[in-house]
Amino acid sequence: MTRKPKDQASSGDNRSVAAPHGHASVDHATHRHKMIVGTVYGMLVFAVIVISGCRPSAPASSSIPSPDGKYIVDTSVNNSRKEMKSYLCVVLDIRDSTGRTIQTIQTGASDRMRWRIKWDAVSRVWIESSDIGLRYWEKNQSGSWIEFSYDSDATKGDGPHPPF
Repeated sequence: MTRKPKDQASSGDNRSVAAPHGHASVDHATHRHKMIVGTVYGMLVFAVIVISGCRPSAPASSSIPSPDGKYIVDTSVNNSRKEMKSYLCVVLDIRDSTGRTIQTIQTGASDRMRWRIKWDAVSRVWIESSDIGLRYWEKNQSGSWIEFSYDSDATKGDGPHPPF
């Protein structure tokens, strides 16, 4: 069993104790209080960071005209929980120059990931998303907009190239 010097405070005592070898005295209660306050403060800062980072972002929406002016693509986010597969995914509404909706497209790109939309020079609408990659929609002869996945290896040379 180790013996304590007579001048050293016992555990739980809040008196100041002279530190050995010329060090400044330590007030155990003040030190304990500072540690508790520092810990609580750190936990609060951490909680604020986590809460602010996990808050849902405002739905992204915009209208982007095609280069030839014939079409407009409106982007929005599906906030309906009816179809969970497309919940919080980017939606494209392709409209003609009069504002009439031609086709609504559920892209499958999560709004929680990075994404961007752009038309190319021949009026294909492209999406680049960190979760689904590169895709584009092209109007076919019957007037429907058909989705294509972009594969850079398969489209070397003659295929369409992303406008990003």
